[in-house]
Amino acid sequence: MLVSLIPPPPSRPVPVEAVALDAKKRNRSVSLIQAPAGTGIRTHGSATDTLFYFSVPGSGAWLLLAFSGPDGPLASAMADLFDAIAGTLRWSVIEPGIPLARGIK
Repeated sequence: MLVSLIPPPPSRPVPVEAVALDAKKRNRSVSLIQAPAGTGIRTHGSATDTLFYFSVPGSGAWLLLAFSGPDGPLASAMADLFDAIAGTLRWSVIEPGIPLARGIK
């Protein structure tokens, strides 16, 4: 699992639809998921190549959770594990206006 913060572009925040469309242009399957952190975007390149994007509240930035694992007999179980981990993401506020991702267990 790799966690990355994608800063907002200087011009304007990137809407959910644009992130999903970009993934589709890269031949990835795209679906929306619901997590405590809000609506996220899940993209698959293969069963064990899964990316999750969550919009960081109030910032225009995106949090990217990237998962990769071996193909083979455990691929389906690994994909379920990736979904379960991403599904626990929630935001907390450590200072007014500064969200903090937490709850990934």
